[in-house]
Amino acid sequence: MKRTGKRSDVSSADAAVLKREIIGIVLMFSSLFFISAILRFHPEDEAMFSALPWYDIFSKAAKDAADAIHNPFGLFGARLAAFFVVSFIGYFVVLPISSIFFLGWSLFRANSLKSGILFFLFSIFFSLDIATLFGLTTMPFSDLFAGAVGRMLAERLSTVIGVTGAAVLLLVIAAVLMIYVGKGLLFTALGGATGFKNSISKPLAMVTEKLEAFRKKKISKKSSESGKKS
Repeated sequence: MKRTGKRSDVSSADAAVLKREIIGIVLMFSSLFFISAILRFHPEDEAMFSALPWYDIFSKAAKDAADAIHNPFGLFGARLAAFFVVSFIGYFVVLPISSIFFLGWSLFRANSLKSGILFFLFSIFFSLDIATLFGLTTMPFSDLFAGAVGRMLAERLSTVIGVTGAAVLLLVIAAVLMIYVGKGLLFTALGGATGFKNSISKPLAMVTEKLEAFRKKKISKKSSESGKKS
């Protein structure tokens, strides 16, 4: 009975590890897909699918729209890019989506999620702050870096404390986030990089050693063959 209990504990532990790894892989690949689609956002794509409902993906109109879309990920990628860039916080949404990749990596490597969650929260507040800061400006490209949410928050803040007061407040918030939160994340990233370097140093040393042995063996073989010829 005891052996059966131990086996069940081991199998449940293995299943939990496998589940954690699968979730981590899904998060990493999903974040990479989202980032790739967002970075390929094209302003003209929105006009192509604006009249199409989400569920209309097999009609002739959907096919014609997909053929004219610039996004390499088709209608789905173009819709995602337009939603995040235009209707959300612009290109700065890439930062919180990148933090999802970091969370997935932590799950896959069975690391602590504390740093990943901290980075996720930091990226959300920092992206909102910078998007709102761009929302205060009238530069031609500011809409792509502010989005609808950034513009809305900028309008509310400028109404309450003025444009100058809003800009100063947002810059102070960004500086505080960078100093107190970004510093801790930087140390965590450096520690992770050191750990990664240490984890691959041994395999690299083994490969280098084998290559060196192969090179010496080849030189020895050539010298023996030249000695026989002479």
